[in-house]
Amino acid sequence: MRNLRQTTSYFSQIIVCASAALLWCANPAKAILSINIYDDGPNLKVVTSGSLSALGVGIFSISCGAGGRLQSALGRICTGPITSSTVYSIAGPTSFGGSANLVPADSVSGSSFQIHVNNGFYGIDPTYVLGQPFLSTATFNNTSAAAQGFPIPGLIGTWTITGTSESINLFVGPPSPSSAAVPGPLPLVGAGAAFGWSRRMRRRLAAPVVIPPRA
Repeated sequence: MRNLRQTTSYFSQIIVCASAALLWCANPAKAILSINIYDDGPNLKVVTSGSLSALGVGIFSISCGAGGRLQSALGRICTGPITSSTVYSIAGPTSFGGSANLVPADSVSGSSFQIHVNNGFYGIDPTYVLGQPFLSTATFNNTSAAAQGFPIPGLIGTWTITGTSESINLFVGPPSPSSAAVPGPLPLVGAGAAFGWSRRMRRRLAAPVVIPPRA
């Protein structure tokens, strides 16, 4: 009977652990930064958001030189305040199109970010903690994506951070609503059922075994 209890307990633990693994697989971590260029009312907004789990190969340290830039000819985008930071090598397109030459931004917020696609590097605020959410914005008043040569929404560039599997994507259009970092309803139901089953099984095994007397 003791062996039966141990074996059943072992399998119940496997089921619970498998359910926890399903929860993690339902929402795997994503290490990616997205830059979005889009109309925000009468203004043009550029937002850098996401997260990184590695920075890449450091080159040197510079600042963007202005609080917010969107410069097509230079292949340069800067969001957030002016901060000197190490820049890291990237691989990808050497331009992102458009005709923008907006500098400086009318307002900025969040942490500093810069990308220079024609020079092949990007920089992120030196206080950024790997794996944590990142947010940086620049707003240019009284203009629009179409007026700056970005009339068609969608992905317009992807850059891989050298030495990592991380990437930076550039979109025309607003950021997608952030998905909550919690499991969806179906995995939660499955996990709850598994935990409940395991608890009931342990209670049954813990109960004394009553053997009726022989006639």
